[in-house]
Amino acid sequence: MTGDFIFAQVSTRLLVLMMQVLIMVGAGVLFFHLHFIGSLFNMMTVALLGGVVFLSIAIEGATLTEVLPQLLGLAVWSVITLFIAIKAFRWE
Repeated sequence: MTGDFIFAQVSTRLLVLMMQVLIMVGAGVLFFHLHFIGSLFNMMTVALLGGVVFLSIAIEGATLTEVLPQLLGLAVWSVITLFIAIKAFRWE
């Protein structure tokens, strides 16, 4: 019974997170003429991974060492996307 409640909480929060990311990107495209160059799938994957790390700490009481693999994954994605952005961005 407790497992069902926790699963419902986690899945609901992750779904809300995904909707928030999509709404923010959609608002950027519609209102600020954002030119989305990267992969939407990759961005959603990183957002989901970040949400899982956050929820692991909040719900399970996980320590930083327990979520270190997820944090390293986020760090690697951050460095890769930053490097690509630096190479792809052109001043006009």
